Amino acid sequence: MDSDGSTDTSEVLRVISCFNDPSCSVVCGIRDSSRYMDSMIRRITSMLFAKFAMYFGKTKVSDTQCGFKGFRRESAFEIFKRIHIKGWAFDVEALYIAEKLHMNIKTVRIKWIEKSGSKLKVGPDSIKMLLDMVLMRLTYATGVWKV
Repeated sequence: MDSDGSTDTSEVLRVISCFNDPSCSVVCGIRDSSRYMDSMIRRITSMLFAKFAMYFGKTKVSDTQCGFKGFRRESAFEIFKRIHIKGWAFDVEALYIAEKLHMNIKTVRIKWIEKSGSKLKVGPDSIKMLLDMVLMRLTYATGVWKV
């Protein structure tokens, strides 16, 4: 979870309970859209990014950038030893790898309160994330990176 306190620690128990299902490998928080992103620019950018992430990352997770995720230990080892992207879009690659490895990914809606002071610079970081996703798809498609 993000360290800025956007998610209450009580939500951790909800994620952990998903792992009661032995087939569950990854749990992704989905932010309650009514409680985050005050600025219109940020809301639009987030919506567009989600569409790009679902397309380039070939994922069904609609909120890849929510910083609230859980991984079963063995799944985390398998996913993160294969990660190439070091920037903000690493979540998209992690989910891409999980899906390519046929891992069961669950989503859980969480309460989210947007905190000020984000280190994300919407314009430049969004462009960098988009470029990272395009690079990811090209390098996996051409076999340069392998799952």
